[in-house]
Parts: sequence; C-alpha cells; structure tokens
Amino acid sequence: MSEDPSYPEAGCVRLAEDFIDGAELLAKENDGGVVSELGFFPLLFPFLFLIGHSLELAYKAVLLVDGATENDLKRSGHDLVKCRRRVQACRTSLLGEL
Repeated sequence: MSEDPSYPEAGCVRLAEDFIDGAELLAKENDGGVVSELGFFPLLFPFLFLIGHSLELAYKAVLLVDGATENDLKRSGHDLVKCRRRVQACRTSLLGEL
C-alpha cells in the first residue's frame, strides 16, 4: 500500500498504530507473566522498543501536521524527550490525549 506523499503524517500514524499492535501482541503472548531465570519478562525489551517507536512516530505526525519539514524531524532524531517537548510547545492539550 503506497502512502499519499501529500499527507506524510498519515503514514506516520499508520506505522505508529502498527507498532502499537505489535506491542499488544507481545503483551498477550506474555499474559501468563512468566519471569525468566534472569529475573525479567523476556518480551519486555521488544515490547518497550515497539511502544517507544510508536510514540516517536505519533509525535512526528503531530509535528508534520504543525508544519515541520523532514529536516526538522531528522534534527529530532530518535530522541523521544526532544520530540515530546516540540509537540508540547505547539500542541499543549494534545499530550493528554496521547
């Protein structure tokens, strides 16, 4: 499925949803709460990665809607704190919804 280049935020939102769906699948897989011999849930790190990446994409979709360019997003990199601050600066009420 190709994305409409005139709405790049839609692609970010779709991917964010896909990453959340993957995280939900991992959570269901670990529903028994089995702790490994190392003392943590074996699926915790992949779960957190998927959640983090989904947040990054959601933040960047908001920034795109607000007029950010691709170069603006590249400057934020994968820094969730920086992305969150930028979203907070332009859309203060939106963070509660996210």
